[in-house]
Amino acid sequence: AGESWTVADQFSARNLGVPEGIRKLIEVQIDRLTPTEKSILEVAAVAGIRFGLSIVAEVAAMPIATVDTILSSLGRRQRFVHCADDIEGPHGESVPGFEFLHVLYRDSIYQGISAQRVTELHLLVGKSKEAQYGEQAREISAELAMHFEKGRNIELAIVYLVKAAMIARQRSAYVESRLHFDCALALSKRLPAGRMRTELEASLYAGLGGVLMATYGFGATEAEVAFSRARSLCQELGESTHLFPAQWGLWLFYWGKSFLKDANEIAEQLRRAS
Repeated sequence: AGESWTVADQFSARNLGVPEGIRKLIEVQIDRLTPTEKSILEVAAVAGIRFGLSIVAEVAAMPIATVDTILSSLGRRQRFVHCADDIEGPHGESVPGFEFLHVLYRDSIYQGISAQRVTELHLLVGKSKEAQYGEQAREISAELAMHFEKGRNIELAIVYLVKAAMIARQRSAYVESRLHFDCALALSKRLPAGRMRTELEASLYAGLGGVLMATYGFGATEAEVAFSRARSLCQELGESTHLFPAQWGLWLFYWGKSFLKDANEIAEQLRRAS
């Protein structure tokens, strides 16, 4: 009785249950890589546990045949990676791919990359995948948002978070959609203050309000808060295309709660704006 346990204030990835012997063994294997092998594996680690050959070759700025030869050689020796079943390309086609033998290999490579280099590689991988997928890039919106966020391109990260949120909403995955909107709003705070950011936040709050209403119903107070914030931001701007959806969302809320006086006031404002 009276006994308890606590978590240390500071801990690192080395404390997360990886035996010291295994960690050191992986580090020894990494040290034995040639500079070219290590460079290719660093790009692969940023690309993910499974990765397409063409993406790694483009980001590493090496001929695809060279990268294929090096990765295939590592795979035959059971070092870090192995050939995976062909992965689906941007147009549904099968493309050559590889996979890390274990997440520990991938994580160990990733953690050894300098912070500046990680940022650079995430941006390059994001740009490469965006270009490769073209009009189908929205299908991997969440992944692209992650790469651009870690690559410190906040504007593009938000663009793809919104796309991911809308795709999730279309699938009725409202919790997922809300998470994407929440992440986009958090990232928007890192943009310079001004009209562009205010316009963006108004759009995000309006979108979030719609998801909250779809999740909890027309009378959801969470939705009212989001729509009210969107309307307030639009009023700060003086004129905004996002005012109508914010007002419409508030009308639905007041109507859903049977606050008819408020609903009629909003309806009159909508009529005058039309």
